[in-house]
Amino acid sequence: MENKVAVVSIMVKDTEKATEINQVLHTFSDKIIARLGLPCGNQCSIVRKTIISVIVEATKEDIQTLSAKLEAIESVSVKKVCWED
Repeated sequence: MENKVAVVSIMVKDTEKATEINQVLHTFSDKIIARLGLPCGNQCSIVRKTIISVIVEATKEDIQTLSAKLEAIESVSVKKVCWED
């Protein structure tokens, strides 16, 4: 299977879910190139959530599995964009 590069954006409504999110990300740590977490709190007038962006290099199946496991966590929304040649 060919690897793709993808950006996985994670919106977290409940920061109590951080442990579950980190467990999933740890499972895919060998595929994660970079990670950026932004705790918006009171800084964002529109969104009072935590936003995490993860850049991965993995097969489409692994990217889909990562997204599905994150989406299975309550209070978490996930969007992904895959780089296509």
